Amino acid sequence: MAESEHEVPGRDALIDKLADALFIYVLRHAFEEGRDRAGLLRGLHDDRLRPLLLALHEQPNRPWTLAAMASTVHLSRAALMRRFRAQVGMAPAQYLATWRMHRAYIDLTEQRISVAAAAHRAGYVTEAAFSRAFKRRFGYPPIAASRARGAKPGSRG
Repeated sequence: MAESEHEVPGRDALIDKLADALFIYVLRHAFEEGRDRAGLLRGLHDDRLRPLLLALHEQPNRPWTLAAMASTVHLSRAALMRRFRAQVGMAPAQYLATWRMHRAYIDLTEQRISVAAAAHRAGYVTEAAFSRAFKRRFGYPPIAASRARGAKPGSRG
């Protein structure tokens, strides 16, 4: 608190680093106390699941299958399903679909890319299939999300 009260050189950088350190301490404490519920952080804490979660986040448009996911972490499909559900709280395919839709929403509303580009980045072969999945998830079509934030003029949505 004292650091934030004075306008001195390096203040903002130091406050950023202190906030990062505090966040790490909070996460460590949660893991040590066993208070980490199923979710992404718990999955990332699992040495076997971490490579898959990172791959899903880095390559959401890859044509993932359960077999490909299991192969990534050298587990059987059944073992992957059990472990993933226990650590992350949902099936791998459900997690991937949720992540893809989250990314698509960000792409449409903040990155302001077209619906076609968002569909491709989310791993959908057709814009129509993407639009149906998006509407099922959010209750409105992707074009509405794109327009809600004022998409770039001339973009297809």
